[in-house]
Amino acid sequence: MLEQTSKSKSVSMKFFDAIDRAKESKTRGSILSYEIMSCPLQGRVIRVQNNNGLWSPYPLFVEHPKTIH
Repeated sequence: MLEQTSKSKSVSMKFFDAIDRAKESKTRGSILSYEIMSCPLQGRVIRVQNNNGLWSPYPLFVEHPKTIH
């Protein structure tokens, strides 16, 4: 049970690190925007929008990446 709790904290830290990276990229002007979505299979997902207005097909963060096909 303790291992699962530690694993969850690690994923949460990675999630918040990804948010920080998205914020920094937006501040630098590298991206237009980012969004945080919740998916029943993938969990929390962070996507970014490039300067051409297109959403990247490669998420910045996926909580449960093994569910991606």
